[in-house]
Formats: sequence, C-alpha cells, structure tokens
Amino acid sequence: AGDEVKPESSIEAEGSKGPRKKRALLIEDSAVIRKMLNKLLTKKGYEVSEADNGMIGLEKLKSSLFDITLVDFLMPIMDGLDCMQQYRDWEKIHRPWISQRLIGISAHATQDDIEKGLKIGMNDYRAKPITFKVISDLMNDEKQIEMSRRGRLVILVSHQRG
Repeated sequence: AGDEVKPESSIEAEGSKGPRKKRALLIEDSAVIRKMLNKLLTKKGYEVSEADNGMIGLEKLKSSLFDITLVDFLMPIMDGLDCMQQYRDWEKIHRPWISQRLIGISAHATQDDIEKGLKIGMNDYRAKPITFKVISDLMNDEKQIEMSRRGRLVILVSHQRG
C-alpha cells in the first residue's frame, strides 16, 4: 500500500518509448488477495497500484488514471460502494470527459449491493475468488469496449468529413 501516487500526466507515453503500459488499481483490504490479484494483472501486462481501504483508493483514483480498478465491497475505513460513489461524484465535476472502469469484487455481496453498485456507476461485478480466467474475461470485455469506442470515433470522423 506504499505506492507513490503519480500525477495524471503519467498515463501518457513518455517520449518515443511507444504506448504506455496499462495501469490497474486494486482497492482491497486483504493483503493475500491483493498479492494474488497483483500477480494475475502483472501477468496480463499491467502496472499495478494498490490501496488497502476505500479512502486510500479514492485518493489514488482522483490523482491518477487507471485502465481498470478492482474494488472490494467490504473494507474498513471506507467500503467499496462508498469509494465508488464518492469517486463518480468527483469525476462528474473534475473529469467529465472520462469514466474510469470500476469493477466491484466481493465474496459476500448481496444482489441489492450489486444493484446499488451498478446504479452508482460501477461498470461490472465479479464474485470472489477472482481467477486468471476472470481477469482474462475482464480484459476481453475491455478490448470490446475499446473497439466500440474506436468504431464510434470512426463514424464521427466520417460524418464530419462527409
């Protein structure tokens, strides 16, 4: 949890080194689960930051951009639902041009918890344990989302030129 918080500009590729490495944030109170998820995401090519409670996670979300954030529902100090709600409220004012991808994770979430999470702006939910296959599925979803964004961009550009 001692990761240095990087400024937003750090998400851009530096110089001519090529595309930046994808970034993930783990907001999870269990050190064992953080370590396991860190390994899985690192194998998938992500640079991983960690927070052991929602308060620290919220500050990291505000101070940097991540390609994906996994947020545990039940944590001390600030739980995942409060963290996601406060971040989405902040994001609407301070970063209205972007919506970071927030994935709720829990071993004990109720259907009401999941519905509340989706209502406040959680993008998806996965039940623990989070396996390599779950991470792979999330990455495939991310690729489809990115292709969809590119498709809309192409359509917008072609309409502007025509």
